[in-house]
Amino acid sequence: MKKRLYIIAFTLLLVLFTGCKNAKRYKVTFMYENGDKIIEVKVSKGSSISYPNTKEIEGYYFEFDKTLAELSNIQSNIKATAYQKECDKVCRYYDGETLLKEETIKYTASSTAPTIEGVANPSWILTTERVNNVYYYTYTLDSGEEFEVIFEYENGRFISSEKVKYGSKVEYPNLEDEEGYYYDFDSDGDLNHVTSNITVVVSKLICDKDCTFYIDGKLVDEQYLEYFEKPQFPANPKGTTNQVWNEVKERIDNIYYVKYTLSYDILEPTITYYDDGQVVDLLPNKFTYGEKVTLPSYSKPGYEFLGWYISDISNTSCSEVGGYCEDNIKVYAKFVQISGFKEFVLPESSGNFTGIRRVENGSGTYVYQPVFPTTANSQVTLYDWSTSDSSIATVSTWSSISAKKAGYCVLTATLKTNHNYKINCVIHVTSSGIEFSNVNEANNHILYNVTFLGKNDEVIAVRKAEKWGAVIPPTPLSYDGFAFVGWDKDVFNITEDTQIHATYVEGSNPYVGKKISIIGDSISTYEEYVPEGYKTFYPYPTADVSDVNLTWWMKAINKLGGKLFINNSYSGSCVSTGGSSASQSMERLSKLVVNGETPDVIIIYMGSNDCHAPYTVNSFKSAYKKMLTNLKQLCPNSEIVLCTLPTSNLYTKENQNAYNNVITEFATNYKLVNLDKVDITNYLVDSAHPNKDGMEKIAEQIVKDMLK
Repeated sequence: MKKRLYIIAFTLLLVLFTGCKNAKRYKVTFMYENGDKIIEVKVSKGSSISYPNTKEIEGYYFEFDKTLAELSNIQSNIKATAYQKECDKVCRYYDGETLLKEETIKYTASSTAPTIEGVANPSWILTTERVNNVYYYTYTLDSGEEFEVIFEYENGRFISSEKVKYGSKVEYPNLEDEEGYYYDFDSDGDLNHVTSNITVVVSKLICDKDCTFYIDGKLVDEQYLEYFEKPQFPANPKGTTNQVWNEVKERIDNIYYVKYTLSYDILEPTITYYDDGQVVDLLPNKFTYGEKVTLPSYSKPGYEFLGWYISDISNTSCSEVGGYCEDNIKVYAKFVQISGFKEFVLPESSGNFTGIRRVENGSGTYVYQPVFPTTANSQVTLYDWSTSDSSIATVSTWSSISAKKAGYCVLTATLKTNHNYKINCVIHVTSSGIEFSNVNEANNHILYNVTFLGKNDEVIAVRKAEKWGAVIPPTPLSYDGFAFVGWDKDVFNITEDTQIHATYVEGSNPYVGKKISIIGDSISTYEEYVPEGYKTFYPYPTADVSDVNLTWWMKAINKLGGKLFINNSYSGSCVSTGGSSASQSMERLSKLVVNGETPDVIIIYMGSNDCHAPYTVNSFKSAYKKMLTNLKQLCPNSEIVLCTLPTSNLYTKENQNAYNNVITEFATNYKLVNLDKVDITNYLVDSAHPNKDGMEKIAEQIVKDMLK
């Protein structure tokens, strides 16, 4: 055992010794031949080194006794000695342009000038130049003549002049440097060997600049420009803020080298939480770009938390947000109340309505109106009309009541001439209509469990609903070889504990769980389910579409197993018009993007108002194309579904066909729903808007064509 320990210790020492040996550094000493040291450096094994600079001595240079090859891959200490060598000197003698003599001698040697016939003691003009280790002596025979060299700008403005003898060399004048410019000299003679009068024209030219752009140390672009041209900066990285391009500039000869380096901060968008329109203080309240954060749970007494939703008009929930979103994020809490209900009280009044009646009109539609007590004046225009909860129902100046969602509220008529005189009653709104009710019934809160089941009776989710209320259906389960085609019961008008089964047929359904948005006009609206400021048609007093689940689009989404993302529908809007309400408008379409997310599917049911209005088919075609172009720019990954126009009383058959031909033409690149196969003329509440049966027909055709 002891022997083994000795062996291990010896091995470790050997490894340490070897490592130290491998890490050895070598000394490289450069010196003159007299022993004076030039420089001494230490280098790692295997390194290479170049010659150092030596002192300059007129007429001499230094040569080392080691080659550069010997200074490569250094494996030991090295001494390199610099030996002083005498330079060569090349002497040339000219008579004008004629070379009379050339000889190469050592620098300290004297050159003998050639003899000139007829000239006893010729005079020579000497110019010298050193190139590396060689001196060049140029002797020009002095003829006694003088020549003038003139420098001037290209506009003729004088700079300077100089008179010199034959064969002399003239230097360019020193001109003051100006930012962004350089000087070009155009001479009509040789300034190194003047043999005549010379004019040198000086041009002031703009420098070039070589611009390089770096982001995070990487070259992302290079632009070669004139000095005063502005560069086009590359796009800033996504998810950044406070971007600054820092400039470092260097001039070499006539070119500026400009290096731009981007500095920035990483974007930290905020997260704002809303509950019933009020901001609540929760964490996390921000995220770093690229980071996904989990949203917190949230509770309040008497309520069951359903989750966070991307908008208060959306059925798309979210458990985490962030990622590559650059926008500040808003999320909205949704609840179902389970206890602690506020007691419903009927305010004191001068009298009470005695009932609610359904009034039929000649077109087959109807409205709901209150029945006055016999002691009151029943002329409805004498009163101001209101409801205690406009989210449940609203009332017109003609006393027609519009249902919005299931619930109870107080209907009140206030005499215009005496505000103390009021008539009221409790009304109950369901998807089936509007009923006369009372305080006891309104305060009798009953909650039912709604259980959603899969194909094999698996529990998907359990939701709570107040009596007559509605629930948001969960995402149905998927099964190989089967397509989800809807739920076997309505998800609204709940009156008991109930089980709702998912239904399937053989096939596939790619829309299960998908986020679906709508672009439409009044036919596709429902109050509180479109963006703020959008005009709506539904709910409408003469329409029986008294619950959002009776609209064609909510029916279709529920049958497809999708989730409402954003309903971008605007009552009265066209494709062709200008302004923000037009569906071609980027301002309107931009509302399809929420928290940096886009819908998976966009169903477009537009064109009814264009077809009815005095717009040409060509203007509709141009606007429809622009709408699709803008959509693809905003939502490049969204599937787009185009709907043709159904047969309706709103427009002629000829116009319907012409507009549908345009939509069908564009549909070569998109999915097409053939609503022209649907006739809703007998299912309208007026000349244009479908009742609940008309909504069902539209929804059925949309689901059928989308699942083809």
